Amino acid sequence: MPDDSGFLSLHEQGTAPAAEVAPAELTGRLPAPWRRPSGIAVGIAGVAVYNWWVVVAVQGKLLTSPDELFSDLEATGRPDATLLQHLDLAAGLIMIVAFLLRGRQGPSGPRREWPWMLAFAASGAVGGQFSYACPEGLSASCRAAEWRLALPLHHYVHVVAGIFEFITLTIAVYLAWQRTRAHERPTTRAIRWTGRTLVIAYPLLGVAYLTDRMGAFVEPIFFIAFSAMVLVEVCEPNRPSLLVDDDREFVHLVQAVRTDDPGHHGARHVDRVLDGPFVDRPGMDQSALGRSVLDGVHGEGAVQVGDLPFGDLHDTDLHDGDRRAPCG
Repeated sequence: MPDDSGFLSLHEQGTAPAAEVAPAELTGRLPAPWRRPSGIAVGIAGVAVYNWWVVVAVQGKLLTSPDELFSDLEATGRPDATLLQHLDLAAGLIMIVAFLLRGRQGPSGPRREWPWMLAFAASGAVGGQFSYACPEGLSASCRAAEWRLALPLHHYVHVVAGIFEFITLTIAVYLAWQRTRAHERPTTRAIRWTGRTLVIAYPLLGVAYLTDRMGAFVEPIFFIAFSAMVLVEVCEPNRPSLLVDDDREFVHLVQAVRTDDPGHHGARHVDRVLDGPFVDRPGMDQSALGRSVLDGVHGEGAVQVGDLPFGDLHDTDLHDGDRRAPCG
């Protein structure tokens, strides 16, 4: 009888090792294995180019005031402005390639923030292609002319591109936080702290812009937060979580509880489960695991290990020759 339960047994996976069984319904659309490492390498290169401000800050010759924004260094006529514009353009293009290589697929399916990250990189590239006509952060006359719309078009293209760069990255952080907040992982913590950093930094940026003060200290906060989000996006796994040996031991223990009399032997097996090595895995909630095991013992729902639901063990019929991996 065909099995339409959404699970795939090991013998249906050919000779693949047990610890490498991927969810069946995702297998056909997973990206090629080389794409993620390639995306990481290209993404790191893009982040390195994007952070040219570090060299400028250490070198100390281009910045003339702590109130100056690094973006003012790209204004037409300033020393090395063309070089810095080209670096921004290159960083944006490299990040676009990195995101395309890495792809939209996340560990739990398509990532909603991915197109916004592409838009962020494209905005950065546009900003590098079209420069400021004058340094608005240093010149009151430049700021006044900007508000009168008296500057060349490329100045306003740079301004709009910069605004979109901030908006798209902020939306991406929010969407990524929504997507990952249900599971405590390194990715979740990185995104959460990036979001918190932006919440603090935006008011500081507003004050720096309106008062023309401390721009050289405030703007790098965003550069660092944006770089962190880029690295998270390219480094996040692009394949679903796979069963590991400890998870398989967990299934056997719960199965053993099911086959015993829960009233007499269940507690002993539950103790073995809660003392097992998998409870030390990142993101494992021991109290939730205990409840899951007890529910599984009494047939009251799905048993969950980390992020992997094993379904109702009454019906999965997990035997040595027919262990099953979750598809979802």
